[in-house]
Amino acid sequence: MALILSACGGDEPLNYTLKTRENFLAACTDPLNDSRLVTELCECTFAAAQEKLSFARFTELEDRMKNNLNASLGAAMNSALAQCVLQEADL
Repeated sequence: MALILSACGGDEPLNYTLKTRENFLAACTDPLNDSRLVTELCECTFAAAQEKLSFARFTELEDRMKNNLNASLGAAMNSALAQCVLQEADL
C-alpha cells in the first residue's frame, strides 16, 4: 500500500497542525476509493507519525514520497503502519 504524505501549502509550519492532518488524510484516502478500513488505517498512521517522528522527519519523508511513491518510509513508519494494519483490520 503506497502511503502518501502530504504537506501544507504556503509557509512551511514547524510543527504538526490541523491542516497537516487534513492534508495527510485527504492524500491517504483519496486515491484508494475510501472505505472505513482505509480511513482508520490513515488515521492510525498519522497518529503514529505524529507520535514517533519529529515534524522535520515527517516533511523529509513527505518530500521523498512526492518524488518516488515507492520510496522507503523508514523503519519507524514501516513498523507503525504494520501495527496499524494489525490493529485496524483486527488481524
